[in-house]
Amino acid sequence: MPSYWIYGRTQYDTQAEAEAAVTEMKNKLDNCPTNWAVVKEATPDGSGGYILGSPLTDDQVNNLDDNTLYNVWSIRTGENLIAVDAATVTSKIAEWRVNWAQIMEANQIFQTWEPTNEDMSGYV
Repeated sequence: MPSYWIYGRTQYDTQAEAEAAVTEMKNKLDNCPTNWAVVKEATPDGSGGYILGSPLTDDQVNNLDDNTLYNVWSIRTGENLIAVDAATVTSKIAEWRVNWAQIMEANQIFQTWEPTNEDMSGYV
């Protein structure tokens, strides 16, 4: 009976591979907010609007400047905040990280196997 493991919406052939993916996921959750958020500097344009810069890298997002305004957008929920401070960005990234981890089912490894009593491949 062939079996496989699913973690983070990815299929693995062995439990060890799935568990290695857990370690990778933890690193992403701790250090890589650009998986679930886009952050750009927001510079006033002088007419009440803002000019948005290029998306920041993970390192830049993890080291925001308290004296800079930002635009932050959730890739998963679509929530978008313009001209907010670093503390607000940090708070929203933490909030949205929970949503991303839930979507990725970060707290579960699933073991699955194919049915042996009937061929169901024609239905999927």
